[in-house]
Amino acid sequence: MNVRLLILLVLMQAACGNQAPYESPVGAVTPEKRSIILEWSAPTINTDESELLGLAGHIVYIDEGKGFVQLQTITDPKIATYRVDNLEPGTYTFSITAFNQEGEESDHSNRVNVVTE
Repeated sequence: MNVRLLILLVLMQAACGNQAPYESPVGAVTPEKRSIILEWSAPTINTDESELLGLAGHIVYIDEGKGFVQLQTITDPKIATYRVDNLEPGTYTFSITAFNQEGEESDHSNRVNVVTE
């Protein structure tokens, strides 16, 4: 599976299984009282260019300096945004994975660092 995540004009991409790259998503990190909004575009084709079937959702991960931990599982594959609220001042790293109906999870997207003050 490929998951692309665009945050502050940084393109995020990951690969897993046999899903192919796809067009750049629209997304942003929006600082709002120590909140950010992650947006991404889900994969639509496999690496063999066949239609991707069975996408079940996405998982949002956060790293606060101690390694990635799962922040939220989104079980609706049509949802491609997630708001993270109440961030303390500091540096955070986010990534996204996708998973299919068989429970196979993609590799992590590229990482994005966010600094809150």
